[in-house]
Amino acid sequence: MSEVRASVCPLDCPDRCALDVTVDGDRIIKIDGSKRSPFTDGYICAKVRNFDRRLDSERRVLHPMRRRGKKGSGEFENITWDDAISEIAAKFKRIVSESGPQSIVPYSYSGSNGLLTSHAMDERFWNRLGASQLSRTLCAANTGAAWTSVFEDMPGSDPAEIVDSDAIVLWGVNPSASGIHLVPLVREARKRGAWVGAIDPRRTPLASIANAHLAVYPGTDVVVALAMANIAFKENLVDAAFLQKNARGIESLQKAAAEWPPQRASKLARVDAGAIVDTTRAIARARAPFFRVGWGLERNRNGTDAVRAVLMLRCLFGKFNKKGAGAALSTTKGYRMDLARAEGAHLRKSPARSLNMSKLGEFLENGASPPVRALFIYNCNPVATAPNQSRIERALAKDSLYTICHEQVFTDTCSYADLVLPATTFLEHHELSRSYGGYALQWGAPVTKARGLAKPNHWLFARLAEAMGFTENEFKESEAEIARAAVESSPDKSITFDALVENTYIPIGARKPFVNVFPSRGFADLAGAAPPRYREAPADAEKAIVLISPCTDKAISSTLYEQTAPGGGFIMISAADASARNLVNGSVARVWNSVGEVEIRVAIREDLPPGVAMIPKGYWKHATLNGFTANALAPDHVDELGGGACFNDARVEIELLTSVPVLSDGHSAGRHD
Repeated sequence: MSEVRASVCPLDCPDRCALDVTVDGDRIIKIDGSKRSPFTDGYICAKVRNFDRRLDSERRVLHPMRRRGKKGSGEFENITWDDAISEIAAKFKRIVSESGPQSIVPYSYSGSNGLLTSHAMDERFWNRLGASQLSRTLCAANTGAAWTSVFEDMPGSDPAEIVDSDAIVLWGVNPSASGIHLVPLVREARKRGAWVGAIDPRRTPLASIANAHLAVYPGTDVVVALAMANIAFKENLVDAAFLQKNARGIESLQKAAAEWPPQRASKLARVDAGAIVDTTRAIARARAPFFRVGWGLERNRNGTDAVRAVLMLRCLFGKFNKKGAGAALSTTKGYRMDLARAEGAHLRKSPARSLNMSKLGEFLENGASPPVRALFIYNCNPVATAPNQSRIERALAKDSLYTICHEQVFTDTCSYADLVLPATTFLEHHELSRSYGGYALQWGAPVTKARGLAKPNHWLFARLAEAMGFTENEFKESEAEIARAAVESSPDKSITFDALVENTYIPIGARKPFVNVFPSRGFADLAGAAPPRYREAPADAEKAIVLISPCTDKAISSTLYEQTAPGGGFIMISAADASARNLVNGSVARVWNSVGEVEIRVAIREDLPPGVAMIPKGYWKHATLNGFTANALAPDHVDELGGGACFNDARVEIELLTSVPVLSDGHSAGRHD
């Protein structure tokens, strides 16, 4: 007999949807949204709705496996968990004795995971071992640095309040692909008469209903924001009383903005100067402006300064005390949770070196001191996600590098591992989750049995600690004990772990910037160490097209792109760029720059302007015709302020290889939407 069990979506999306999973025994019948969460409100996107395809995928890793062929060959043999744990412990002990613990590097990401799958037993193990630390910079490093620069530790507004705004600015965010529950709120506000502005290179679904759409050339958001500040200062559109009370560095911003009149910004950003002026005035006229800032504008070498400039611009308009007014990027700071105990920070006995994950190929290939001798990859698929794919594959192919992958399905990265270990999905383990696009804590319990011999991170790192001889009590604690400590680290004592387990969903009181919560230093900083500035294009500046690689309605990261058909990936380009290169829907194109090249089918899109092309981030190698994806074209330099990846600094050229091809199923390749 079927029953409905509570769960929570783990995907790297702001919404963190509450789920109702219908099961019959251990068979998943349906995954649906739950009304436990008023934000989820009973509906979810197709990505997680079809997650059971991954649960029982033919790619699922079901046993620990040891490599028996050449790295990259994909040839493995099954072994026992005892053998795997013993081998890793022996290898780690030898490396520690010969080169020191910092020669061991954990490579993981926490986007599509909760606070037990990352930030818990895994971090305790690495801290106690003394391994190198990873600076997680593939996403949100630049936005995080920008927010801290301007607003310090102040949490963001609850995006749900956007429905009461009368001027909504969507800057570098596409909720239709990630964060779908914001879409009806924006549409409702628009229906009530709110003005909506979208700043994005693409005509996103919400941009198509906006009053203004500024299709900025990627990398130029900073000059558009400064030009808008220029207009606000010149036309006295700023909230002087608010700034006097809550901001510092106003003169510094005004001076920087003076260098970017709208006419100058217009030429660089490829948007109409009049539209920049009109957009600024529309925001200034509003009773309660709300800026929803996304992660699209951070993905280039101007990323941190672009987000800083946008947040500073929001400050100029004030009015935070009005219903519906606000500024939101991530709401994580609003939980006020202290994860130091959960992560076992006190177990680390000496300072660790930090390695930037966006420069994986560089620190593996060029060497580090001490050299990296072991790489433990989990919660991550770097061959499909990290910049400079070719360099990463070269580095991972070295026999001198001992690599372990703990994975749910056999990824492109697994091919280069010495050991592949089976990991559980969110449907098979406990998880503590918090939304970063709202305010709610959620508890998820397993809704089905683990497939094969799959084990969660908590089990794996506790076993490794035992094998390494770590005797501290921290490695004996249960998932529930760690989760309890994390939940109850919040100063809000009305929230208890027991209540969370019972209810599975608990809303957190939203923080209202400059109303009931302020930066600890007392003010927004509109100066910083230096005002925001524009940096010229990096290498390949002569190439005609900027390649962007956003998420889509199919996947947010590489998770679930294993379901793409062989050769089923596309590069999306404008009709003008296609015509200039004799490309039609379904043509096979060569896309190249100084970093790499990709052979891929073409889809012509009306929502892209000339000079901008798109390959979704996270494609697996089989999605293209030569086994390279968007990250093969992305340089591995990082933003100098935030240290974040600069995927959208990829400048490329595109040429026709063949006309309309035939897919493996016998059908011709056509339009891809």
